[in-house]
Order: sequence, then C-alpha cells, then structure tokens
Amino acid sequence: MPLANTKTSQSAKAHVRHTFTASAEDVFDAWLDADVLARWMFHPNIRQEEVINLSLDGRPGGTFRFHVRRGDEKLEYYGTYYDVNRPTQLVFSWISAKDHKKTLVSVTIQENNTGCELNLTHELGACAEDYIHFVEMRWRAEFAILSELVN
Repeated sequence: MPLANTKTSQSAKAHVRHTFTASAEDVFDAWLDADVLARWMFHPNIRQEEVINLSLDGRPGGTFRFHVRRGDEKLEYYGTYYDVNRPTQLVFSWISAKDHKKTLVSVTIQENNTGCELNLTHELGACAEDYIHFVEMRWRAEFAILSELVN
C-alpha cells in the first residue's frame, strides 16, 4: 500500500472506540475464542483472507499464532498476552512475521446501560502517519463485523 503522507511518527498510536449492545463478557470472550475471532478479525468483507489456522492460549503469558492466506501470500501473526482481566481488559503484543515489528494492543471494555464500550489503543512505534489511519480503519471494520456477531 503506497502511502500518500510519508511523515513519520516515532511513537504512533492508533485509537478506536466502539459501542456494542452486547455485554462486556460477550465482547471480551470474542477475543479469546479462536472460532469466533476468525469470523470477525479475518472476515472476507474486510479483506479477502482465508484463515488457515488460529491457535491461542488466552491467559497472561499465553500466546497466539494466526496463519492466513491473502491471495498467493501466506501471512503469520503472533504475540503474547500480557494482561487478561475478563471482562474489562486485554493487553497483548501483535507481531507480523513479515517484518517482525512488535506492536502492543490494549483493549478496555466498560459496561454501560445499553451494553458496553470498547476502547482500543494499538501502539505502532515508528511509522508513517497514513499507516495509523489504515490501522484505525481496519480495527473499525473488524469491530463492525464483531457487532454483527455479538449484538
């Protein structure tokens, strides 16, 4: 993806907020159930991807590994869960095997009168500003699919 804005941020962070009518427990659990996660994080309406294998151990110190196919390319994502506090907080590293750049994803979920609100911060490190917007758009699209599954 060519970037129109090549200005670089050294400590870039993507921020996304999404409101669900589902309970905080249902939204939280969708992050740690491999079958459910595959249906919203790698949905074909977001990007033409085929899930090859997803494995995860959703506890502090546990790891995940996602293998997907995008066209002729096989991609692998992996990471470690640092903080797992059902149903309010999830913190994990996110690494693409393509570039091995370690990023950090922090998710907080707050119950409200109509369901819950999810706040995500994805610490990207040094990257072009356009990439921050791309990452935010990707998370928003994934949360829209997640809403369809859990609401």
